[in-house]
Amino acid sequence: MRKPTDWIRPEIVFLAIAPLLGLACLTLTPPFHVADEPEHFFRIVQIAEGHLLGERRGTESGGHVPAALSELADYYVDGNPVSGEVRWDRRKWAAIYPHLTQRAEGGGRVFRDFRGMNLYAPAVYVPQVVGVGVVRALNLPPLWLVYAGRFCALAAFVGLVFWAIRLTPVCPWGFAVLALLPATISQAASLSADSLTNALLFFFAAWVFRCVYAKDRIARKDLVGMLMLGVGIGLCKSAYILSLGLIFLIPPAKFGGRKRYWIASGGVAGTALLVAALWSAAASATYVPLFDDVDAWAQAVYILSHPLHFAGMVLVRLLHAVRFLFLGERIGLLQEFVGALGWNTVYVNIGQTSLAVLFWCAIAEKNEKVGICEWHRWGVAAILAGTILMIAAANYMVWCPPGAPALALFGRYFHPIAPMALLLLHNRSFVVRCAEKWRVLIPAYFVGVAVATVYVIGHAY
Repeated sequence: MRKPTDWIRPEIVFLAIAPLLGLACLTLTPPFHVADEPEHFFRIVQIAEGHLLGERRGTESGGHVPAALSELADYYVDGNPVSGEVRWDRRKWAAIYPHLTQRAEGGGRVFRDFRGMNLYAPAVYVPQVVGVGVVRALNLPPLWLVYAGRFCALAAFVGLVFWAIRLTPVCPWGFAVLALLPATISQAASLSADSLTNALLFFFAAWVFRCVYAKDRIARKDLVGMLMLGVGIGLCKSAYILSLGLIFLIPPAKFGGRKRYWIASGGVAGTALLVAALWSAAASATYVPLFDDVDAWAQAVYILSHPLHFAGMVLVRLLHAVRFLFLGERIGLLQEFVGALGWNTVYVNIGQTSLAVLFWCAIAEKNEKVGICEWHRWGVAAILAGTILMIAAANYMVWCPPGAPALALFGRYFHPIAPMALLLLHNRSFVVRCAEKWRVLIPAYFVGVAVATVYVIGHAY
């Protein structure tokens, strides 16, 4: 007979809380009040109408969208989305019901500039496009497009992360904690491209960890799965392409020899890189800098000419994140990583608590079947460091003029690579006492996070 604590498993707890918390974020967060959501919405509508590539018109890049949808987004967004200074007027809640029940009049189209989103491949918006397609087929009022897209994004995220937690032999509780951070679940229940990006990279890390530590041999279905995930990651955001290096942690013997190891691993990574390069080439014709003083190529030359200076800027930014977390001078990357909501103007201030729980899960969870080689830790550390530099470089090139003294980074950029970092802390050298008892406290933490998140969203909006 099973004990009650046997049901306290990370995937079960995640499945019990994630849909409810996600639906709360979906409904309580006003339309278009997740970072960059209006631009993501226009790109999703563009793809749903069959236009996979964006349009460039002079110094603008975007596409033609129904005028009613353009007016809808403008109605709910007050402020400057570029600077993140977006405000919410609570009196606009009164318009939600009419917008959900009344069809918009007029069939004209207008050109909207959403240049930053034209670089995203259609694959990263598949869940939202499905939701938008269903609403269009049912001929429902326009605001249903927003909520249907959010709902399908949340459903895809919950499904993929649930299976990731079930698959991973490395720190499944840690996966659950990361997936239920307020900032993560808020992005998951939105129109943002981050929703599927995070889910795919969570699932990819779990799949590879299972292949490395829990399988005796790599079957054909494993290779097909890794190939599909690799292509998906390549089409999401190129800054995370180094994550495919996890494949090379799988011992050659599991492939049946070194020759098959290099063919399979190289084939998966190479295919993903090729697909990413082909999409970048196709989308380059629509590229327009975000600001007039931004020059991506000049920035790339600057980074390559001053690599140590650039690396130093990244290191200082990361050190400031730790400093702000503990000294509380202002919001830093770690607080954003844990609790940033909306346009990075609303925060659930549980940074120290959540990071402490993550650390506890990483060192307390023990899987006797997992034997981590030291070079595995160094390999993951190298992938993490390289990815952080690529994220910083990409944002430096896109947001900043050549030689700018500051970096444009947000905590949510690091959600996709966080699961693999759990490997660095996985512990086999000592046993944490009362390992069974602490499991009872983890659901209480999740409930506390959910209550705090709902309270903060309700208070803010």
